[in-house]
Amino acid sequence: MEEDETKWLRDEEPQKQQSSYFPEIPKRKNFWLKVVLSLVLLLGISLGLLLYTKIFDPSWNPFRLKPQEAMLKMIEKMKEIKTFHLKGDFGLSVKNKSEFGFIGNVWLDTDNTEENNLKSALGLDLSFNMEGIEISLAGESKTIGETSYLKITTIPAFPLYEQMFSMVGIDLSKLKDQWIKLDKDSFENLIGEEFTLDMEEELKKAEKERKEVVAKIKQLLVNKDLYFIKEELRSEKINGIPVYHYAVILNPDELKKIIPELMGSDYFEARLNAKNSMVQLNLDSLRLEAEMFYDDSDYSYKGFSCDYSLAQYFCKSIADEIGKEPVIFSDVEKYCAFTPLPVENYYHCVDSSGISITTNVFPGKTGYCDGKTFVCPAKSTSITSEELKKIGEAEFRKELNGFFMKVGELSFQIWIGKKDNLPYKFTFEKSVDINKFNSKENGEITVKINAEFSEYGKPIKIEIPENAMGLDEIFKEEIDKMEKQESFYRDYQRKSDMNRLQSIMENHFVSNHSKYFQSKSMPTEIEEITIYKEIGQGPCSSYKWISNLENSQKYCAWACLESGKFYIVSQSGTRFEANYQPAAFNQCEKSSSPAASELMPSESISEGKGGFFSQEASIGKIIQRLFKK
Repeated sequence: MEEDETKWLRDEEPQKQQSSYFPEIPKRKNFWLKVVLSLVLLLGISLGLLLYTKIFDPSWNPFRLKPQEAMLKMIEKMKEIKTFHLKGDFGLSVKNKSEFGFIGNVWLDTDNTEENNLKSALGLDLSFNMEGIEISLAGESKTIGETSYLKITTIPAFPLYEQMFSMVGIDLSKLKDQWIKLDKDSFENLIGEEFTLDMEEELKKAEKERKEVVAKIKQLLVNKDLYFIKEELRSEKINGIPVYHYAVILNPDELKKIIPELMGSDYFEARLNAKNSMVQLNLDSLRLEAEMFYDDSDYSYKGFSCDYSLAQYFCKSIADEIGKEPVIFSDVEKYCAFTPLPVENYYHCVDSSGISITTNVFPGKTGYCDGKTFVCPAKSTSITSEELKKIGEAEFRKELNGFFMKVGELSFQIWIGKKDNLPYKFTFEKSVDINKFNSKENGEITVKINAEFSEYGKPIKIEIPENAMGLDEIFKEEIDKMEKQESFYRDYQRKSDMNRLQSIMENHFVSNHSKYFQSKSMPTEIEEITIYKEIGQGPCSSYKWISNLENSQKYCAWACLESGKFYIVSQSGTRFEANYQPAAFNQCEKSSSPAASELMPSESISEGKGGFFSQEASIGKIIQRLFKK
């Protein structure tokens, strides 16, 4: 019985399997399904990797950086960069009645890997064009640590420069293609230790101010939306590097807030003060023109106005600042004129009595400068510093708003690497209608800037140029000549001072009962006439004098000359150069007339010994003074 039941169960099992709702899948079909699913999964992973790594980067890529994120990452990445290369070009053109413009090409290598030895190399090629005249200038520079080097490869072909320098014996061709070393030692040799120290102080001050400005800018830029992404353009490749391409607009509202904060209140005060001073100066200048009109009009001021030819310039200058010409009233014997100042509710007024006054009383009120009376208000009012700062800032902000309205949209394009988030290209171009700034003029101003960046993080070789020389070495011959001429001039001044002293002593002798002024040492004053001191840079720190307290009939004074000799004057009336310093009165006298070599420079000029007074020497001295400044 049990066997029969078991048999029934065995017979029943296959029947159940055959009646299943899921038909049996053949083994071949199961294999291909697995292959397809694997391929889809592999394709999905591959696509994800391509999208994530941005090898394949369509606009719908979920891993693609948003434009704003890309810009922020670029700014952060640039802070980490130590080396890079830049090349670019720029230009400005002005087209109206006449054409003016310039174009330039530039390249720059920067290496900041050593914090205490920053390096950079720059190349610049400029070309200016004005009315068909083209002037070119090109050169290179290097900075390694605290030393800079400059090389001029193209010197402007400008005859005036060549003539000016040739007149002082300087050959400009010596500068062409010559590396010039600019460091403390070369400047000290060129302009002297005293001026070098002054220059160092100025440079330190400038560097301190620069750091303060940079810190202020960084602080002002925190959490500021300085730009908007106008459009995300089609991605490209620059030198094989895939990049994002964006059109960006500068945010004028933020710029209008930041720029005034950056300039500061002292700037607003100085700027407005300068405008006030210019208006005041132009109105004061009308007084002279009124007097000339008076002389030309049979001694009458009647009819004096801005139409008078000599007054037109000053009236126009005031109108350019204020927006209208000054008010002028005149009669036969009197005149007055006034104008509002850039500072609201303040005026400047002048009249024929000689008054020139700044006031907050309206000069056109009855009883003042109203055409019936011709006087300025008597009340003078000074404008306070706080008023100037407050009004100056308000005026600056107003002008800044107007500027951005006239200029319109300021936009640029930038290309940012997809993998490294670094900038690879930048372009800016803007054209502005001149008529928007000056209704009397027509034309266009165009500015263009293009820049490409590369070599990020790669070693850059910036080395000290071979055969670099300081200006003192390049122009050693010319400087030596100038120094001799300077020395000659100083000796001339010493001789002139001694001759003047001799004249003063002789005048004293005549007016004081045949007695010379007596002193133990070199006098500083004789009968309220100042006696000049030694001019310096010579072998002696002061002029010399033999005491004549015991002898009113004699005196002796001399100056130490840089030529190595001594210029002596005395009661004998002679003036001469000697190879010794006198120790007694008898060594101060010379009976024979001075030789040609002992004459004053002014006496030698007729003999062709112009020295410092030759054209070459005088301009040489000016050039050297300019170097020192």
